[in-house]
Amino acid sequence: MRHCFFSSRGINASSLLLILCLLITGDVLSVFAADPNDPRFRIHEPSYAYLDCSACLAFAEYLGRRMNASLEHGGSGASFLTTHRLSETNKLKRQAYATSELRAVEVLEKICNDELEENFVLRLDTDKRIRVYESEKSDLPFAQHYSTQDSKALKETSKTAVRSFCTRVMGEEEEAMIALVREEQNLTNVEWRLCDGSTDENSTRPESLGESITSVCVGTEASMKAELGRIQRYEKWQEGFTKRREEAIRNKSNKTEEPVELKPVNHSANPEPFFKMSDLTGGISDDDDDEEDMDL
Repeated sequence: MRHCFFSSRGINASSLLLILCLLITGDVLSVFAADPNDPRFRIHEPSYAYLDCSACLAFAEYLGRRMNASLEHGGSGASFLTTHRLSETNKLKRQAYATSELRAVEVLEKICNDELEENFVLRLDTDKRIRVYESEKSDLPFAQHYSTQDSKALKETSKTAVRSFCTRVMGEEEEAMIALVREEQNLTNVEWRLCDGSTDENSTRPESLGESITSVCVGTEASMKAELGRIQRYEKWQEGFTKRREEAIRNKSNKTEEPVELKPVNHSANPEPFFKMSDLTGGISDDDDDEEDMDL
């Protein structure tokens, strides 16, 4: 462990105070620096960590749409009075609406709404062969679960992932979100500043960009590799199932069954009845006559 010692000579109280302030400031900055493993913004299990990045980028897309909508109808060049007092040049102070805190508050007001839950679902990126969160406007096919364990991990979480991320980031970093809306003007910058990543694989983080609010898109390589393994195992199982099914159909079609032969009924000249009845044509016995002569 390295220790630093200062000589008591030539160091006054103000210098010591300055050094102490620098040390404290460094600690504070390290605490507020975006951490890829920050549990506050981890919604999925570690093996699905890349989906946290996808949820963040989906929310960034939604935020970008709201930012654009707020500047429609001439809003980009609009300004408003900040005070009714005259300035030193006898003019009223005005502020551009596009970079104002007022616009940021209006954009972020009730942003974590039902639309994030209803319009963003899990879809399959057929090029990357991974599942991602996309809006209802996406042309990507709907994703499916690859196993019972996969369904257990994603069935409920995926329904609310984008909205859950919005709720967490607004609850934890509201001031940083306000600054983002005020300072950024394009979607790529919003993605990098909010998620520390972008949907554009060719883009790089701008050097002039402010500190990222989260780093959920950092270190997702292992989880993406695990996702590729899931779809490969599922495709292998599906291929085997298809082969077994086709083989069963072929075996059934090749199986010969004995035809049912209907034999005619042969009628004999004196057919025997199915049952016989006792002879009812016999004469009356003597006992019957005696019965008639019996005195009552």
